[in-house]
Amino acid sequence: MNAVGKMLVVLQLCLSLLFVCFAGAAYSTQGNWKTAADQANAKVKDLQASSQSSLAEHEREIQEANAARLEAERQRDEFRARIAGAEDRANTAEGLLADSRAATDRAVAETQLANEEARARQAEATAARVQISSLSDALAGHLDDIRERDNENSELVQQLREYRSAEERNLAELTRLSEILRFNKIDPNSVIVGEVPQLAEKVDGRVFDRLENQERTREYVSVNIGSNDGIKKNMILRVYRTDSYVCDVEVITVEADQSVAVVVERSRRSTAVKVNDYVTTKF
Repeated sequence: MNAVGKMLVVLQLCLSLLFVCFAGAAYSTQGNWKTAADQANAKVKDLQASSQSSLAEHEREIQEANAARLEAERQRDEFRARIAGAEDRANTAEGLLADSRAATDRAVAETQLANEEARARQAEATAARVQISSLSDALAGHLDDIRERDNENSELVQQLREYRSAEERNLAELTRLSEILRFNKIDPNSVIVGEVPQLAEKVDGRVFDRLENQERTREYVSVNIGSNDGIKKNMILRVYRTDSYVCDVEVITVEADQSVAVVVERSRRSTAVKVNDYVTTKF
């Protein structure tokens, strides 16, 4: 037997073994298929029963779904109606909101205008207050000036009264002297030739007291010289301290050893009369 024959024999043997295996497998598969078929039939029956139950349940669910759909459609219609009403109310609200916004804008514009006017009025009021304050200060200054002028006028009026009184006294004295001269057959208008005698001797004294009136507008001094020393009413005395002139005083009352005089304001210096100041009828 050659090699080809051997190979064929081996091939035939392999095919025989393969066929035997196939036959065994087919027989085994036949038994499995029957069991599987029985099981499948049982499953089919179970599935049919389950399917019928599922169909009944499905129909019930369909009915419930239809009822739910109808209820949902009813609610949808109701919601649509509500939405339509809400849209109408929303449109109305939008209109009202637009009107409110327009009114708000107008109010804001009016408020801004009012604020600007208020600021302008405030600025005017501030300027007016500053001007009023300045005018008040100026008025206070003018009032002070007026008071000072009134005081000065009062003093000037008083001085004028004193001057007029002195002038009247001088005129009366001049008239009296003129009458004396005429009585002695002397012309008052003629010029006196020769030395004119002194009218009064030089008299010195001291201030031993001083006082002011209640209004502090007049100052009085008491001096230690009087009629015994030749002092007469309305005589002018000079007040001095060491070598410094203080003021003039006019005698208003005269006693034998003392006199009272009033300070002549127009002659007053910066200093005031003090006790122990000197007085004299002439320097």
